[in-house]
Amino acid sequence: MSGETIVDQGNIRGFLDQLQYPLYFLDYETVNQAIPPFDGTKPYQQIPFQFSVHIQEEPGAELTHHEYLHKEQSDPRRTFAEQLVELCGQEGSVIVYSQAFEIARNKELAAGFPEYAVAIEAINARIIDLLVPFKKRWLYSPEQKSSASIKAVLPAFTNLSYDDLEIANGSEAMLQYGSFLKGELANEGLPALWDGLTEYCRQSAALSADSISSCPSCLKHLCHPQTPKNFQGGFQRNAGFLLFEGIHRRAAYATKDG
Repeated sequence: MSGETIVDQGNIRGFLDQLQYPLYFLDYETVNQAIPPFDGTKPYQQIPFQFSVHIQEEPGAELTHHEYLHKEQSDPRRTFAEQLVELCGQEGSVIVYSQAFEIARNKELAAGFPEYAVAIEAINARIIDLLVPFKKRWLYSPEQKSSASIKAVLPAFTNLSYDDLEIANGSEAMLQYGSFLKGELANEGLPALWDGLTEYCRQSAALSADSISSCPSCLKHLCHPQTPKNFQGGFQRNAGFLLFEGIHRRAAYATKDG
């Protein structure tokens, strides 16, 4: 891999052109356990208990945030599926980072709850993978060290990380929620757990939202024929903002660990 920053303007523009509004920026959190916790589940099955979605109705519109977090020691899947179908509507692109995870969970939900199967399969058909521009090296920084994981991409293009969050990765979210399901957490510790999970999942979903909303203007400026050469070079780091501009506490996205 070259030590140079790569900005493939044509392919990035093509990626953006496939998006259809409204946009749904989606992230899941799951728990898996050796002993199946609920009827109809298997050992180590990934059971979704939380999702966060930011919705942008049209280009430039303000984002609206919605979340489902199951706060009971019962099977979260049916209500998860119900809320997912309600919030994701019937049209528009559903944007995730590393689509295999969400698609697999959706297939499991559709199989387990046939009444939602058609709607969930339709959501899968609308999914766009934000990982693609990085995996295909349409946008690349040497600081990624040949990795397209969000944990490598995020610091390569921004000054931000997940280090300041109480729950900083998917494995920790899974561990703490698993402890809740087993009754190992005292009631007084639950508000902190809910806050930590909400912040982590919200931050995970919102990364792509602010980044995509900034892409068209960034590309227009980057590809302008009169862009000075010295600006073009300086803009290559800003080209990361094609997918990562505006990331602060309300804007971040992560792949699943592992």
